[in-house]
Order: sequence, then C-alpha cells, then structure tokens
Amino acid sequence: MPPTSLTLLRALLAARGSVLSRADLTAALPEIQDDHAVDVAISRLRQALPVPALIATVIKRGYRIDV
Repeated sequence: MPPTSLTLLRALLAARGSVLSRADLTAALPEIQDDHAVDVAISRLRQALPVPALIATVIKRGYRIDV
C-alpha cells in the first residue's frame, strides 16, 4: 500500500468511524494541497483495500471508515 493511502487509512481508523472532513485529511497529508487530491487519494485507498466499501463518503461532510 502506498504511503499516502496508509496515512489516510490510519487517520480514518483513528477517528473510529467518525466523519473526517477533507480539511482534516488534507492536514494529515502535507503533500496534498486541495480537495480533489483528497478525493483521488481516497479512490486509490479504496482500490488498495480488499473491500472498497469500507470507506464511506458522507456527502457534504467528508469520509469515514465503516468499522
């Protein structure tokens, strides 16, 4: 798993099912500069997981992991 995906996964797991906004995820990843980059990174994380649906999109709020 790429380092960016691993960092995102750790941030989502640390939130324990709570919603993380794109701003929260951008803060966790200094190399990401905008919302579109977060969306792309989340897409790549989903592709790396055996069950992509574990990462849920919460419309207008952000992302969360279904644990």
